[in-house]
Amino acid sequence: MIMVALVSIYILYMLSSSLGMTGIWIALSIYMSLRVFAGFWRIGTGSGPWSFLKDNFARPQ
Repeated sequence: MIMVALVSIYILYMLSSSLGMTGIWIALSIYMSLRVFAGFWRIGTGSGPWSFLKDNFARPQ
């Protein structure tokens, strides 16, 4: 999430200086998209608090 924040801050600075408020909204949309991608990536690896997901789907009940 730190990498997502750093990339988003850079994009926010660049777009807001060139496009104004439109750039801010585009940068915030990119930020939220990167957060979704990072969250699903973390869930897919099974690390973090979602390790139970991997265990439940691996064995049928």
